[in-house]
Amino acid sequence: MTGDAWRPATREEIQQYYTDYFPEKYRSG
Repeated sequence: MTGDAWRPATREEIQQYYTDYFPEKYRSG
């Protein structure tokens, strides 16, 4: 396993997390 797999999440990844888990809040952006 390399260290590349474990790193701080990027802004895009955080946004994707919220759109996946809280779609009702971020439906319209």
